[in-house]
Amino acid sequence: MPGWELGGEPEGSAFTMPEDWWPHVHVRRGGRVVGGAAVEAVEAVPGEVEAVLANPVGDQELVAAARDHLAGVVTPVGAAAVAALAEAGPEVGDAWAHAHGLPFAARAAVEGYGVEVHRDVYGKLPSVLRRTLQNYRVAAGFLRRVRELLAGASEAEHEAAMAAVGPHRVDLRSLVAAAYLFPGNGEWVDGAFDEVERTKAPVFLLKHLRVSLLQSSGTVAQVERALAGGAAQSLQDPEVLRTVVDGVGPAVAPALASVLGPDLESAFRDLLLGTLAEFPTAGAFDALVARLAGKRVRATVLDMARRYPALALERFAAGGAPARPLLESHLKGHLDLADRVELPDDVRALVERMRAERSGIEVAPVSALPAVLAVPRKGPAPGRWAQVNALPPVLLSADGRALPVEAVERLLTLLAAKATTELAAVREVCDAASLARFAWELFELWRADGMPLNDGWVFTALGALGDDGVVRGLTPLIRAWPGEGQHKRAVTGLEVLAAIGTDSALAALDGIARRVKYAGLRKRARERILDVAAGLGLSPERLADRLVPDLGLDDAAVLAVDYGTRRFAVGFDERLRPFVLDEGGRRLKDLPRPGAKDDGEVAPAEHKRFGQLKKDVRAVADDQITRLEQAMVVSRRWPAAEFRTLLVGHPLLRHLVRRLVWVVEDGRPFRVAEDGTVADVRDDAFDLPEDALVGVAHPVGLGDDVKAWADVFADYAILQPFRQLERPVFRLDEAELSSRNLDRFDGVRVEVGRLLGLTAGAWERGAVEGAGIERTMARPLPGGRVVGIVLDPGIVRGAPDEDPVQTLRQVGVLEGTFGDLDPVSASEVLAELTGLRD
Repeated sequence: MPGWELGGEPEGSAFTMPEDWWPHVHVRRGGRVVGGAAVEAVEAVPGEVEAVLANPVGDQELVAAARDHLAGVVTPVGAAAVAALAEAGPEVGDAWAHAHGLPFAARAAVEGYGVEVHRDVYGKLPSVLRRTLQNYRVAAGFLRRVRELLAGASEAEHEAAMAAVGPHRVDLRSLVAAAYLFPGNGEWVDGAFDEVERTKAPVFLLKHLRVSLLQSSGTVAQVERALAGGAAQSLQDPEVLRTVVDGVGPAVAPALASVLGPDLESAFRDLLLGTLAEFPTAGAFDALVARLAGKRVRATVLDMARRYPALALERFAAGGAPARPLLESHLKGHLDLADRVELPDDVRALVERMRAERSGIEVAPVSALPAVLAVPRKGPAPGRWAQVNALPPVLLSADGRALPVEAVERLLTLLAAKATTELAAVREVCDAASLARFAWELFELWRADGMPLNDGWVFTALGALGDDGVVRGLTPLIRAWPGEGQHKRAVTGLEVLAAIGTDSALAALDGIARRVKYAGLRKRARERILDVAAGLGLSPERLADRLVPDLGLDDAAVLAVDYGTRRFAVGFDERLRPFVLDEGGRRLKDLPRPGAKDDGEVAPAEHKRFGQLKKDVRAVADDQITRLEQAMVVSRRWPAAEFRTLLVGHPLLRHLVRRLVWVVEDGRPFRVAEDGTVADVRDDAFDLPEDALVGVAHPVGLGDDVKAWADVFADYAILQPFRQLERPVFRLDEAELSSRNLDRFDGVRVEVGRLLGLTAGAWERGAVEGAGIERTMARPLPGGRVVGIVLDPGIVRGAPDEDPVQTLRQVGVLEGTFGDLDPVSASEVLAELTGLRD
């Protein structure tokens, strides 16, 4: 600008500025510093500035101070007003300090915290220079810069600046600004918090004030006051977070951990967890252990445990039940640390047991290993989570000796490389049970670390080395993953079950195909079952018949439990829930724990076996009940020989079989008595021909005999596993028999949740049409027929609640008429549709 030139440092200034800042922070006119870059910016647009200053609505004290400042009468208030007019950035703080010293800059910054030029967002009203509770944009600008300058100043300069500001701490604005500039003054910070908490003002304004005070906090209590007032979200700014940590130190960890709510954004969560992981303190460990269920928390704790193993052992030992799995896993890899940490008695006992177990295992020398495990094969390196010392031993099948650490590392490399041929050689020489246990513990370590994608080979390891124990552990996870947004992971889990290939694995796969609430996963499971069944020359249903586990039950379909001095029998109720009978036939609430008089070795093993039985039955019961109910609905038939061997003769399924009414193809019903004989409704012996076809009777076919059968079951106190005799029966009327549509449902309004509930059964959602709308649903029926529904307005894929009520239109059969349906199918379809409007 004409008449302006760059200036240097004023003579005698106590404030020193780096050379490269000079051109950017101040100018002088006629050899006299008058306000720096802010003045230059204001004078560049005189018309706009004059319009603001001339507005009579503005704060006249600020207007006068701004005019004086521009004329050369320098005051902190005038400097703040000019900075607001110029929308000055951080550099104005340097200009103030350079021209007038740090005390002046601090005063001006405090004034500027509450000065703004208010501009109408619609541009219809003139701008106004006014005071405000807080110009929060300034906190990231010159106020912050002056704070930085004060932090680097000499003690004398800092004290002088604080003395200059102190008398002007007269209102909420100045109290907060002063606390921000001098965060080391705890009295000022607490005083500002007190004033904020006393003030009645809009919530968003008080929140911004607390954000400033959060960055001023020097104690945990101050941080907690700021967070309680809504300042937590500001911690997603890495600079704010670093400032808080720098001000308070590691003691702030529990307060930061309190922000880890379930709805936190991923980037924010990762920033907090990454910060907490840097604290080698008991407070940080304990705060995270208390939140292990949170996303990525467990992985962070494990990372901290790898970095600070002794501290981790101490805190896991003190963490109680939630930390127990972490403790046991950590001890596996760090038993050597146990003598360096003070541990509770129960943990010390665990340490001794683990040492005793290890002492009984001899490690094989490298010379005894097969070549596949004796040669440093190159391949992808597993992640840091794969700690060899934390994994169970892999035993050689020939002599029971364990692989040395070097060989285990080679095994991990083979698994990571998915080296199929070499892994087959490993399976030939190593104990299968120890390999399966190794694969599962490896998977658990990976899962605890958040299942990083780069190590997806762990799934392949499960498929290559897994057994029925792996199946039991993996199946519940596969069923749950789609609900956690992990459909792809669940599908991979199906491939693992197919790769394991045991009867239990295939039974689990079949159960998912038949009974899981996620249609996409059901479909993929059905595809895998079809592949397996086709390879065996069986239908999926006949394959499923052969996959039902006997769970170790004897031919009497009961489990005998022997404690040495006491004996018990385990039976099963109508839902296949185990129950216990003592030697006198009295039913107990549960299997008693072994007592002092029981055999010290046999009784605990028997009690453990019963516990495993309960878990195993729980995994298959619902699937088998659903399978029999579906057999009734689709009128499936078994040859009499298969009925006797696969159903009546099965030690678990027979408990369901005897609670149902069965029927042969000529329509004659019968039941199976507890001793395996068959009887009719009058309890007379029933002749079941060898060439008969047998199915679960549907009440449609039983007609008037339903009540008689219900009386028989009531007399014998037999409860049914699903609604058979009490199942409602529906029939088509004469007009519907010759029609393709069911007019009785046309126009019925249904909540979308009920419609989606149909997909847990046989109904399927239709294809997505324009704008992401699903306008149809369909139900396949025996014989290849399909019943369909047209929905109005249709379900929005991904947002079903957008149209929460749907109207049924054109409920019809896609080929032929409803009279072509068998009575059972017609009754089931009518029951499902009627249930929508009940």
